[in-house]
Amino acid sequence: MALDLIRGAMFGCAVGDAIGLHTEFMSRSVSLSTYGPDPRFALEYPAPKGFVPLWEDRHRSKFPPGGWTDDTDQSILILMSFLRSGGRSVTPKDFAKRLRFWIENGFRPLDRLPLGIGLTVKSVVTDADFPEHPTDAAKRQWEKSDRNLASNGAVMRTGIVGALFWQDKDGVGGIERTIKVAAEVAATTHADPRCIISSIIVSALVAASIRDELKSIPDMNHIIKLCEDFMSTYDTPLLSSHLEELHAHLSVSSLDELKLDELEAIGYTYKCLGAGVWALRQILTTPPITPTAKALAYEKIITDLTMQGGDGDTNCAVAGSLLGAALGMSHLPRHWLVSLSNSEWLMNKTDAACYLMGLHHMVYDYEADADTLVDGGLGAFTRAEMDGKVMMLQIEAAERMKAFSSKPPKRRIPKCIIM
Repeated sequence: MALDLIRGAMFGCAVGDAIGLHTEFMSRSVSLSTYGPDPRFALEYPAPKGFVPLWEDRHRSKFPPGGWTDDTDQSILILMSFLRSGGRSVTPKDFAKRLRFWIENGFRPLDRLPLGIGLTVKSVVTDADFPEHPTDAAKRQWEKSDRNLASNGAVMRTGIVGALFWQDKDGVGGIERTIKVAAEVAATTHADPRCIISSIIVSALVAASIRDELKSIPDMNHIIKLCEDFMSTYDTPLLSSHLEELHAHLSVSSLDELKLDELEAIGYTYKCLGAGVWALRQILTTPPITPTAKALAYEKIITDLTMQGGDGDTNCAVAGSLLGAALGMSHLPRHWLVSLSNSEWLMNKTDAACYLMGLHHMVYDYEADADTLVDGGLGAFTRAEMDGKVMMLQIEAAERMKAFSSKPPKRRIPKCIIM
């Protein structure tokens, strides 16, 4: 049971991320005019009959067909850190080194370029002091913003923490372990307490699902209260106004209330958190019973969320992780799973983590797994090599856009998105 839920958390995130890309940076109205009122999305490329194709523009065409974005890439960095430690830990310094290498070289084991980097992450990670003192670098950037930099670049990646640290260990409960690690990983780039509580809530809810302790709305509220209690003693506690705003985002009855496509605010951490909790509430309020009903529930919720536009990939990555941990990978839409790029590799690494937790009988030697090295055992690119890869990406993207016959409708895309 736990094995399927852990897989669900990882693949739910990756699939949600890939589907959400369809409307990233679009408004709700542009999403509707682009894909219609009742679309069916596909990860297969080109999209089969009956499914809407990905709208190819300069943003979407740079990502590999059927693939995830930076949200899942950063979750995978957390997974690689866990594997390299033999399943013992994910430390801020180790994660920081991986994030710094990723920003400069991408994810070498899968030959993925570092695409979609948010401004907050970039400004923090490129700080000279970041590899050795990541939280200090994050705090400096936060202070420069007058302590008002609460973007979703932390919450988007930390759901996986709940899937890795859900077990009780050495007298410490799994929820407590999860909250501690999630806070540390979030704080490597995002110092604002709103980012911290967003991250620990998502991670703790994932952990609670895997522990079979999340079956109702009261269960969910209990986990959220534990996270609020943690923040009350945190180095930088939440302001009372931030706590009130948190409760407002967590209690919405419809997605429209979140205004996920609100211009210049689509990357706000509470919007993403609110979307994820809304998604989870749907299946807690009316639990799907059969495997078919569960798969349809995931597909409908992710589709509805995608059609809100805004930071679609991030909102769906977080919601997908929460839904996947609750439903299990075996109950995710098969037509999305089979078309997800690099799914075999991702399954192997997820199962390797489960082996280290004592849940899988595969043969895995974490010390011999070069993929888990910071550089994937492949070293860094030279400037010329990186320039060449970027040029090839631009050529491939141009070819995809050329093959896409229709012209995109007018849309308002912010000049920069803070994540």
